[in-house]
Amino acid sequence: MSRLCFALSLLGLLLFEVPNCWGQNQQPQQPETIPAPMPVPPPTFLPATMVSPPGVMGADGPITMQLDPCTNFPPSGPPISLFSPFEFFARTGAGLDTGRGGFSHVLRTGVGVDAGVRSFLINDSHTGACYGDLGIGYLYNDSRDNGHGFIRTETALVTRLGQTVPLISETTLGLRELHRTNARLAFGGERYFQSNRWENVKYSIGGDIGGVWGNVTAKTTLINRNIMGEQQGDVPIDNPRDLHSSSDNKGFFFGCNFNAIFPRKDYDFVMGTRIEWERDYFRIIDNDPGSSELKLYLEIGWRF
Repeated sequence: MSRLCFALSLLGLLLFEVPNCWGQNQQPQQPETIPAPMPVPPPTFLPATMVSPPGVMGADGPITMQLDPCTNFPPSGPPISLFSPFEFFARTGAGLDTGRGGFSHVLRTGVGVDAGVRSFLINDSHTGACYGDLGIGYLYNDSRDNGHGFIRTETALVTRLGQTVPLISETTLGLRELHRTNARLAFGGERYFQSNRWENVKYSIGGDIGGVWGNVTAKTTLINRNIMGEQQGDVPIDNPRDLHSSSDNKGFFFGCNFNAIFPRKDYDFVMGTRIEWERDYFRIIDNDPGSSELKLYLEIGWRF
């Protein structure tokens, strides 16, 4: 009986000690903790009412010089053009002939108008930008002497015994007006400077180079016509080109501008001057290399 009690006591002691020893050597595994992902700012513009830290968007200066830190674009809406900001511009002024064409010595100072849209890529420090612009241009010149003759060799039609016969003609014309309408494409850059006189106003100095393609129209008067091979009884047929001639126009230009940028609530107003030299190639008369002109323009723009 005593042996049975001793055996039961020993079995109870073993059952009590084994779980304790197992618990000291084996710890239950803890579930792996996955850190929560960091919040990513949405790729949108900051709300208009949100105040950004100093130096992030700029507390002063033109609106188009301020960038949203989330997008690197100006605030107040997504960009409309490939580059942002963009600008609508218009300019007008005088076109001074610089004497590189057949009409040069009779052309008066012309009047020109340009308009278009310009798109910017501003650098990180907001001290400069590259830009491209696309627009249209028109230049008008009249003549100081429409009696001065210009020779044009062309085909003249005459009626001979009821039949139309083409003959070679040397036509002498006098110039009355010259009109040029072109599409314009330019690429350039500009630098920005802070005004010390007006708060928040910036100045810009820039330059660009580009090309033109379009049409030139000359209004002329007929002075004389010498038809080679004309016979007695031939009746010349009126030629509409005696009064109105046109030609394709191709050319290039380079210019520089100086502007002031005034900030407004939803846009920047740009005002300044532009100097441009343009070379045009067209053919209205014989041996006509076109013309060139120096343009002195005033310009305004609305930059968004």
